[in-house]
Amino acid sequence: MVAEPYEAPVTHVESAPCEPAPVDDRPEPVIRLEQSVRQLDGIEHLPIGEHITRYDAVHKSLQDALSTIDQG
Repeated sequence: MVAEPYEAPVTHVESAPCEPAPVDDRPEPVIRLEQSVRQLDGIEHLPIGEHITRYDAVHKSLQDALSTIDQG
């Protein structure tokens, strides 16, 4: 006996009206700085040997973000 594939009943779902996404008025370099610093989140859970690699990556991204701070 071959079972027929199950098809879930279609139900109507009412949704709330879409709200516009919040606008981030901060300058791009500031956003990039915050993103760079967030890369350190959870570093305490990494093995100590991986900290240097993470710090180096964050340092590089901070330098990149800071180098563009006056170009806006």
